[in-house]
Amino acid sequence: DRIHKKGAVFAVRQKSDFGQRVRGFIITSKETLLEQANYITHFTPNAYRRYQYADSERKYIKGFEEKYLLQVNTFVVDIDTKQFAPGEIILTCIDAGLGEPTGIIETDQGYQVYFVLETPIFISKEKQFLSLKVAKRIASNLKAALRSVGADQYCNDFGFFRVPNERNIVWFNGRTFNVKKL
Repeated sequence: DRIHKKGAVFAVRQKSDFGQRVRGFIITSKETLLEQANYITHFTPNAYRRYQYADSERKYIKGFEEKYLLQVNTFVVDIDTKQFAPGEIILTCIDAGLGEPTGIIETDQGYQVYFVLETPIFISKEKQFLSLKVAKRIASNLKAALRSVGADQYCNDFGFFRVPNERNIVWFNGRTFNVKKL
């Protein structure tokens, strides 16, 4: 196991790659992520400091644990229902005082609401991982704010989410969020 100074995200090509072990690959540059966006289904939108392949053939990945987060760039709220339209989700965000989210991605079962940060929250051991505690609190508050439109209150805050691409973005405005305001 190596701790890296440069972060990486994890990606998978299809939902069936999730199992006992996760079949996927590691992406260490924005350029590669953009090139692969239409060929992968899920990724970790937040960067990890520890990442590696779990096998010599480099088919399975490991290291996407909360304790290995390097930085939080994005909060994603998972909504596992299509009972509410994207417009209703946006209005709920506005009513909760959040303003419009950065974007909404359609999934097979519902939507994922993206809140991209202006500047990342860097996670470090200093102050007993205080920045991670703050990030978890923000994630919890976002999920609570969207509870009325079916937000999954138990979804992993910093796990795998759908990759935004030309086929699944149903709404996008590119807005970014200030951590202090969240």
